[in-house]
Order: sequence, then C-alpha cells, then structure tokens
Amino acid sequence: MAARIVALPPTYRLGTRTEMRTIRRCGGSFAPTRQRGCFSSLLGRVSLVVLLVALALVLSAGERSLADSPTSAGEVFAFGDNQYGELGNATHIDTETANPLPVAVVLPGAGGTVTQVAVGDAHSLMLTSTGQIYAVGDSNYGQLGFGPVAGTGADPTPGLVTLPGAVGPVTQIAAGADHSLAITSTGQLYAWGDNQYGQLAQTENPTDLGIVMPTLVHLPIAFSIGTRRISARATEVAAGANDSLVVTSTGRLYAFGENNSGQLGSSSSGGPTPTLVTLPGQSGSIVQIAAGSDYSFALTSAGQLYGWGDNFYGQLGIGTSGAGTAVPRLVSLPGEHGSVTQVAAGGGQTLVVTSTGQLYAFGFNYYGQLGNNADLLSQTGDPTPTLVALPGASGPVIQVAATGNVSLALTATGQLYTFGGNYYGGLGRSTNSGTNTPTPTPALVALPGGATVETVARGSNASHALVVISDLEVTTASLPTGHLGGSYSQTVAASGGKPPYTWSATGLPTGLSISPDGAITGTATKAGIAKVVLTVTDSGAITASSAPLTLTITTTTTTTTTTTTSSTGASPSAAALRAGLRSQLAPHGATARIGALLKTGHYPLTFKALRAGTLTIDWYHNPTTGHAKPLLIAAGKRTFSATGTRTITITLTAKGRHLLTSAQRVLLTARGTITSSGEQVTASTTFTIKR
Repeated sequence: MAARIVALPPTYRLGTRTEMRTIRRCGGSFAPTRQRGCFSSLLGRVSLVVLLVALALVLSAGERSLADSPTSAGEVFAFGDNQYGELGNATHIDTETANPLPVAVVLPGAGGTVTQVAVGDAHSLMLTSTGQIYAVGDSNYGQLGFGPVAGTGADPTPGLVTLPGAVGPVTQIAAGADHSLAITSTGQLYAWGDNQYGQLAQTENPTDLGIVMPTLVHLPIAFSIGTRRISARATEVAAGANDSLVVTSTGRLYAFGENNSGQLGSSSSGGPTPTLVTLPGQSGSIVQIAAGSDYSFALTSAGQLYGWGDNFYGQLGIGTSGAGTAVPRLVSLPGEHGSVTQVAAGGGQTLVVTSTGQLYAFGFNYYGQLGNNADLLSQTGDPTPTLVALPGASGPVIQVAATGNVSLALTATGQLYTFGGNYYGGLGRSTNSGTNTPTPTPALVALPGGATVETVARGSNASHALVVISDLEVTTASLPTGHLGGSYSQTVAASGGKPPYTWSATGLPTGLSISPDGAITGTATKAGIAKVVLTVTDSGAITASSAPLTLTITTTTTTTTTTTTSSTGASPSAAALRAGLRSQLAPHGATARIGALLKTGHYPLTFKALRAGTLTIDWYHNPTTGHAKPLLIAAGKRTFSATGTRTITITLTAKGRHLLTSAQRVLLTARGTITSSGEQVTASTTFTIKR
C-alpha cells in the first residue's frame, strides 16, 4: 500500500483555506490538532496536564450538581469539542468537555421539544417537533443560516433558522463539515453554508465565503403537466464532509458536491449539479442513506446495503481496502441475523445494525472506533464487518451514529454506548479524555439523573456529540380490581419519549388483552392475583416497562353486593359521581401555592367520598412546547371503606418539582378516577397554581 498522509476528519477552517486535522507526532505520540500547534515541549505537556486536572475538577463539580437535576423529554445534552460554542454552552467555549452538558434549557421562541439533532465539524443543528430549526457554533461559512454575513465566528447561543418561502414545517436536517441541509414536509430541500465544492447545489459563491441564507435546491424534474415541469420532492437527505445526498419522491438518489474519492457514485468531477446514483442490481426502494468523510451508503427496503467512495481503511466493508470505487458495491455481513436496518458513516469507520439488534463495524480503528483491539494506533483498517459487543447492554441496538473518531450506539432502552478516540471528550466520559489513548471498549455515557436517550446526532466530521433525552416511562402506577365474568376496561398512560406510543403487556389475567393504544379490555375467566408488566414503545423504538403491577380478579359467585346510598337514599349515578369528583379536584388555599408545594413536596386534598372505593388523582402539565403526551407532576391514591370526608395526599414527582422550581404560574390538569365494584368513573378539570 502506498504511503499516505492521514487526514483525520472533521475538517475545520482557518482563514480562507480548508485545513485538515492531521495526525501529527507530538511528544512521541500521534495527536489530532487544529494547526494550533502541538504540545511538543515539556512545558507545553506540563501545562496541558495542569489544565486538564483543573478542568476535571470543575467538570466533576458540575457532574455532581447535574446528577441531582431531573431531565425532561426533548432536552438536549452535548459533549466534546466546544471551540466555537457548538455545544451551546458559553461557559466552556474554546475548550473540550467529556461531561454531558445541557445545550439550552429553553430555545428562544421554540415551539415543541427537540426531536432531531445533527452535528457538523464545529456547528450543531436542532429540530423541534413543530418543525423549527435552531443552530449553534461556528458561523464562518454561514452554516448557522443566520447573521448578516458569513465569518462571524463562534456563537454558543442557539438561534432560529428561517427558510425563505418554505411550505410546511421542517421534517429532517443534516450537517456536513461546514454546510447544512433541511427538508420540509412538502419535499422542499434547503441548503446553506460552505459551497466551495457545490455541496449546496448552487453555482453562486463557489468560494470560501459560503451562503448564509438558506436557499432552495432545485431537484431534477419528476414529471410534467402540460407545459409545467414539476421538480422531484426530497424525502431523505444526508451530508458528507463536502458533499450531499438526497433521495427523491420518485425513488431516485442524487448526489452533488466534492467527488475526489467517488463519493458521488459517479466518475464526474463533482460540482453543484445533482447527479443520479445508480445501484447495480438494486432490489426495493431506498429507505436510508448515509454520508461519511468522502464515502457514502444506501440501504434498500430489501435489506441491500451499498457502499461507494473512499475505501483506504476498508470503510466500505467490501472485504478489501485501498482503492476506492465510484460504482456502488454490495456489502455482506458475516453471520448476519435479520436484514440491515441502519447504517452510519464517520471519519473512516462504518457502523451497521440489523433487525435483530446486531452491531457491525468496519474501517478505520486507530482509536478503537470499531469496538475491538485490532489495528489500534495503526494507519491500516479492517475491511471485514465485525460484530461489536456492548457490555451490560439492556435491549438490542436500534440506532447508531459515527463522528470523526467516535462511534455511538443506542439501545432500545435508551442506553448510549460510545467507543473510539476521546481527545476532545467526544466519548462523553472521562476515560482517556484529552489523550490519544485508544478506547476500544464500548461503555455507557452517564447522563444526569440516569436519563435515557431518544436519539443521537450524526455528523462524520464532528468532534462533539448531541443527544436528545427520552425519559420514556410508564406513568400508570396501579391497575383497578376486576371481577370474574365482568367486563374490564382500563387505559394505561406513559410520558416522555417521542409519541405516538405502542403498548404491550405480560402477565394479564386470562381473558384480558391490551390494544396497541394502551386499552386493557376483556372479560376475566379466572379469579386470582396477576402480576402485570406494561411495556410502552415510542415512535423512535425506545421502550420502557413498568414494575410488576398487581391486578386482582375477584369472584362474583358468592359476593354480596353492598350499596352505599347518598343522602337522598339512592345510590349515586355515574353522572353524579363524576360531577362530585370534578368539583373537588382543584386544589385551593395556601398549601396549593408553588412555594408550599416545593417546601413540603405534597398537597393534602380534603375529599368527600360519595361511594366506597379507590380514588386516584393525577396532576398533569400540558406543555405549550408540543408534547403530545402530558407530563405527570403529582399523584395520589387512597381507598375509602365508606362514604364521608377524608384526606388524600397528592405527592410531587421529581419532574413535577423540577417544573415548579423556576415557575411563577403553571396551568395544570387534574384527573381523578374512582373505582368501585368494578365500575370506574373519571373526571378532570384544569386549574392554575401560582408562586
């Protein structure tokens, strides 16, 4: 193999030239640098050690405080390089941190929570559930999509990106080294940032100046109506270092931008004109695309995986390394179980997931980014896809991402594993942080309060990572008693994650079943006590299960029914119970104020029972930020053996305390349910609590 200077992505910009982070020999070891100079002298190395120790002390203190702070679904955490504020954190700007930090608790003017993230060389994109894009970090080439001109430098404050003439909300984002892409619900494709290689599909400003204003990409004509020519709609987009891939509504794949290694899937010289990519022997439609640093992948609905472009480290997984290919080649996985469901391409490593949760890796392994010990600190790679094991993982792998020198894998239970290089803290943990020591063993990223992850950002040129918090959980804490031969009906609930939800359950009594939307119904055919485990799966394939819940089925053959009467001598009807329940749900008095609730952690509600039975009361917050499901902030439960006035204690949840800590006024919904003799009556009301 011919000698080659190894350029480690991500790229970065210095002045008006494109510089590469290269492996430089610094003090006897290889280190990725930004041309800011190596710590080649003893003084430099000592200064680095002192700096890292001091930084570690600061970050460890931050970890202790963050660990006590509850997270919320849709919140974004970031770790790694922050030279340009790409972590959305001004405190650590121009430094690195292996400690996951919140990006911004509140995005200015945001509608909805963050559902998707993408990372470039030194900038980050966030997409909300209402289709808004926020950008943060380096703006030297207009890649943030706002600002008067390119070249404004670091910006750690997330800013809203406006797409001129956009129809419909944004549904997908992608980030290259220094350019950004977005698709709207109507199939419009917008691009902005660096256009030196035509990666924005624009002929204007093919220089280092870049294009600040998001610009509509004109895709090839899909069909004509009379004299009117209709352009294809974009359905999927991916961004390489300096190239872009897009799948259209016609099922075709186009590429534009740099083509130095054949990453556009053609022998063209590259440029701004979208070029058709043909997959030889393709079966099924294209369901996913991925763009690495100078190489590309496409996955079909039939499970075919194609790779093309640079293959110096074997990152195409075609069994050989060295010469690249502009012709897409099929990739096979030894010992594969189930079809391929996802692929991610990074600086030189590739990750592939199968439907059974197998994780394969191939390509560059200098820092252990393949999850094994082969070829560490070597400029060779491994072209053979190899299985990666995640120690102690709970659930199969469902999502992968690959940055410059780091690999990330997410399990179905929201566990995030990382492995590879931690020079910039991109592993999200302190092991080997700030060093060139390979870290090939996958290990968990510890997020505050044990938070789980919903999705991970992609970006083949990044030295930082963004994750969106899931905190998916089953909020149903108990199941009402049922009766043998009687009709049973109960709807269960969850919070967090990414709705809509799909439900399943184990341990249900014979005759009962749960529907996908969470309704437990049926007629019990056997009396006894069952231990039921509820499992919810969100739209991102993240799952959460309840603790075993007791569901008792009593016999009705020898039961004597006791009727509790109201003051009028008649058993209250369901309508009367519902009205009485609704009128008593709203809290009142000094103990219902935010300060009192935070001080005691609970609210004592005086309740007049009209019938013996079990009462549950839940308080929910219905955010204006687009949560499809309400957030449970307090709950209480009590069984009344007879009618009369009783007190039920409603206790704040951890998320409820977190919500109220900084609130001055909050609108809540109280939902109460009375279960008596197999009958359930539910009512709800809204109320406001103030500081």
